[in-house]
Amino acid sequence: MVLFDQDALITFAAEVNGEVHDRPLRRAIDSKIRDFFLCFDTADWDGVEEHLSPNAKLIDKLVDPGHIHTGNDSIIDWLTLERGVSQHTIHHLLLVDRGRVTCYVSTFWTNKHDLIDQCDDKPQFGEERDVYIIDLDDQQQIKRIERRANDSKILEHDGDLVAMENAAAEAEKHAMQMKEII
Repeated sequence: MVLFDQDALITFAAEVNGEVHDRPLRRAIDSKIRDFFLCFDTADWDGVEEHLSPNAKLIDKLVDPGHIHTGNDSIIDWLTLERGVSQHTIHHLLLVDRGRVTCYVSTFWTNKHDLIDQCDDKPQFGEERDVYIIDLDDQQQIKRIERRANDSKILEHDGDLVAMENAAAEAEKHAMQMKEII
């Protein structure tokens, strides 16, 4: 017994062969974006640059013109300043669709003195939640990154590096993994 009619099959075939043509690449793009963030976390700036198109752009919350970074050197300078000690990024959701990637992430770090008051007797680590919209070019290189403004506050947690790693691992347990049905 067929669960759909001919019109439904034609509509399905048009969708698979048309706008969602990137479906076979989604898993590879997902891996690429995760690797980009891993390179950021580990300060592998050569690795970061491998993922960027030659004239990439980064927009940080679009607050004012000073938050737009054009060119790979400018992007890497911004990433260098933004990176926290022992940084670890968890992807709660990474969604690839038609040349655009949407990432909802939590970034954990320790010893970022400008955001968290570190007391010698009470170690702390930070957590920030962000949404990144990433556009890819025809070669699947990153041409535009936008970190969207949101009302999320930087969270302060008591604990040392081990506590931070445990919190990141716990967050990762609850991350959504996308499945492609082929």
